[in-house]
Amino acid sequence: MKTETFLRILAGLLCAGNAGAENPLEFREYTQTVRLEFLSPREARQAQLLANPLPRNYKLAVSARWDDSAWKHLRTLDHMKKYGLKGTFYQNN
Repeated sequence: MKTETFLRILAGLLCAGNAGAENPLEFREYTQTVRLEFLSPREARQAQLLANPLPRNYKLAVSARWDDSAWKHLRTLDHMKKYGLKGTFYQNN
């Protein structure tokens, strides 16, 4: 299965039958809080948060994470290779 096909299937699953729901597959969610400090109130008012476009005009990005201490998650790389997915891995000493 090509990456594009896999991503289309994934996108379809996320939207299928429950388009109004924010999390139709009930994936675990988390919130991150970012605190910004500016030198002046004027700079704070003028600040803009802009999203950068995805590289190579990609339409979809998927973020996932696995516990580096769980042996069964070592198979993740094999699955990613199978579907042609790229990733960044951090290894702790």
